[in-house]
Amino acid sequence: MGFITDKQTLDDLNLIGKYSRNSVFSLFNHTVTRGGERLLEKFFASPLSSAGDISGRSRLFAFFGSAGIGFPFDRDEFQRAEDYFSNPDAALFVVSAFGNFRRKAMHLVANEQEFVLHKEGFEAGVLFLKRLAEFALSVENALQRVEVAGAGVGGAAGAGVGAGEGAGDVGGAAGAGVGAGDSVGGAAGDGGAGAGDSVGGAAGAGVIGVFSAELEKISAFLKQREIVELLRVTAGSGSGVSGSSGRSGGLLSFMQFCRYDHLLRHTFSAQLMDLVKLMHEVDLYISVGQYGASRGFCYASCRDVAGEGRFFSVSAKGLFHPALENAVANDICLDSACNLFFLTGANMAGKSTLMKAFSIAVYLAHMGFPVPCSAMDLVVMEGLYTSINVPDDLNLGYSHFYAEVMRVKMIADAVAHGRRLVVVFDEMFKGTNVKDAYDATVCVSEAFALHGESAFVVSTHIMEAGVELGQRCGGVQFWYLPSLLREGSPSYSYRLESGVSDDRFGMTIVNNERIVEIIKNSPFYEDVYVDA
Repeated sequence: MGFITDKQTLDDLNLIGKYSRNSVFSLFNHTVTRGGERLLEKFFASPLSSAGDISGRSRLFAFFGSAGIGFPFDRDEFQRAEDYFSNPDAALFVVSAFGNFRRKAMHLVANEQEFVLHKEGFEAGVLFLKRLAEFALSVENALQRVEVAGAGVGGAAGAGVGAGEGAGDVGGAAGAGVGAGDSVGGAAGDGGAGAGDSVGGAAGAGVIGVFSAELEKISAFLKQREIVELLRVTAGSGSGVSGSSGRSGGLLSFMQFCRYDHLLRHTFSAQLMDLVKLMHEVDLYISVGQYGASRGFCYASCRDVAGEGRFFSVSAKGLFHPALENAVANDICLDSACNLFFLTGANMAGKSTLMKAFSIAVYLAHMGFPVPCSAMDLVVMEGLYTSINVPDDLNLGYSHFYAEVMRVKMIADAVAHGRRLVVVFDEMFKGTNVKDAYDATVCVSEAFALHGESAFVVSTHIMEAGVELGQRCGGVQFWYLPSLLREGSPSYSYRLESGVSDDRFGMTIVNNERIVEIIKNSPFYEDVYVDA
C-alpha cells in the first residue's frame, strides 16, 4: 500500500494547486517545460512509501541542485522541438520527401507558411540535439568533479556515460554538435564549478548510480552515425535550409533536409520522444533541487521498518514553514515511546503554522523533495491526516461540530487498523462548548497516545486539558508557544518551550481592536440606547 492521505489534508496544508496562492506546489514550480510541470503534479499526488525510492529521488535533486547545471532550453524552443518530434512522418522516404516538396511548392506559389513552420520545427529539433550534447557533457564534468571530491566515485562516472569509455564519447558528440567540443567542455565546467564540494563523495556516488543509465542512453543516441553526421553538417551555421537545390554557405540542401527530417520524425522518432521525456525529468530535478538549495532546505534521512515492526520515529530539526521568509525554526521529535505532541499557546502564538510546517515537511520527505528543515530523520510512515480547517457540510447536514466528530472518527478508524500514521489536530472539538471540548480532547488524546505506531500532534487553547492529560497517561510530551504582554499588546517569540501555557490574551486582542467601542460609538447604537 502506498502513502495515504486525503483531500482535507491537502486543503489544510495548501499543498497542491498551480494557481493557489502560496501553495507548496507553486513554491516548487519553477519548471521550464510543460512535461516537467505535469511530472511535478504527479509527484505531489503520489508520495513514495519506500526508503530506497525516497533516497534515490533525493540524491538526484541534491545533485542537480548543487551541480551548477542549468536547464539547457527555454520554454518556447523546447516546446517547438517537442511538437516537431511528436509529429510522425511517413514510413517511406519518398512519401516524406514528396510531402516536403508539396509544402515548399505551396510556399513559393501561394506563400503558404506550412513549409516555413515545418522548417522551424526541424531547426528546433537540431538545436535540441546540440543542447542535449552540451548538457550531457556538463553532467559528465560535474560527476568528474564529484569523483575528485569523493574517493572511489570515479569508476562509476566514466562507465555511466560511455559504457566504460568515459567522457570522451559524449564530449566528441557534443563537439560534433556545436563544432567546438573544447569550448563546450570549458563552458560546462565553468557553469558547474564547485559541484564536487557541495555534493560530496557519498552523495555523488549515489547520483552516479542512479543517473548513469540516463547518461548512457543520451550518449548512445548521440553516437549513432546519422546523428553524428547531422550535427557535423549543421555545425557552426545553425540548421538552415538553402533556397536552392544546392548547398550555400554550409546550409542543408533541400534533399538533405528531407533526409534528416525523415530520420528525426520516423527512424529515430521513438528514441527522441524518450529523450524528450527524460529532459522533462531533468527539468524537474534541476528546478526543485535548485529551489531547495536556494532556500537552505535539507533532504530527509529515511529508513524502512524491518519486518512487521510497528516502531516509528520522526525528528525535524530547525523546522519552519516554507511559505514564510525569515521564519523562526523549531524542533519536533516523536517516536513510539513518546508519540503524542500536545501543544498549547495563546491566540496568534503560531500553533497552526507550526503544525502545518511539520505536516508539510513529513509530506515532502515522503516525496523525496527538499524539506524546510536543517535536518530531518524518520522511519517511512504509511500516511498523513490533518484536521485543521474542517468545514460544516450542508449536503450531509453536518454542523461544524459534527463534521469535526466525523473527521476524528475517520482518522480513529485508520489508526485502529495499526497503520503508521502522522496525525495532526488543530484545536480538537472547537465547535462545541468548553466543557465538552475539554472532556472530548482529554479522552480522545489519551486513547490515541496508546497507539505507539503512530505520531500525533494535538493543539488546544484549553490549558486544563493538558494538565489533566499529564496526570492520566504517559507517552505525551507537552510544549507551548509563549507570548508576553508588552505595553498592553501581546508579543510572540514563536519558539517552543516545554510545558503547558496558561496565557490568555484573547480578550486583550479584542479590546486592542476596540470592537466594543466601535459598536457603542455608532449613532445607531446611541439612538437605540436613548429610546430604550
